[in-house]
Amino acid sequence: MSRDPRTMVHLVNVPPPTKQGRFGRAWDRSQFSIEGGDPNDWMATVASWVISSTCFHPFWDAWNIYAVSLKDIPGVRPAKKHFPEAEWEIGIVSVEPGTTIDLGNPKGSVRLLAPVDLVHQVLGISADEVREIVTDMITMIVEKGISPDSDNRQEWKVFIDLRVRESQR
Repeated sequence: MSRDPRTMVHLVNVPPPTKQGRFGRAWDRSQFSIEGGDPNDWMATVASWVISSTCFHPFWDAWNIYAVSLKDIPGVRPAKKHFPEAEWEIGIVSVEPGTTIDLGNPKGSVRLLAPVDLVHQVLGISADEVREIVTDMITMIVEKGISPDSDNRQEWKVFIDLRVRESQR
């Protein structure tokens, strides 16, 4: 299927991907910010990846997968917790078609679509364990072809919850 170049995300200054597989490429971009957002809000980010793939959706080809701490951080807006004990949020958000992402700029911005594909909050694990879960999600997408799109929202929640339980043992 040929795609309209106006709807594709444009990657510039593209370094080698952090992870690559049959179904896509991914870059660990933990310093990315959200266009129009308050840069202080991103102080809570523990993981942020950009995935590029034409395999999962007919109209968009890039996603941001992230993990943020929900703890109180001075100077940062309070987190929107789904339950009072929530410590981490893991999410998947489609990148707006036509956006240009400068992968050579660690402080570059990414324009995202709403509604998000996944927002899932968890507790009882460390920052390293959260990063490991996100990295495993990236591997499942680019190497195994598991879609980041909202059609798999429930499956991603189950996967994350299982990984959290494993980490708590």
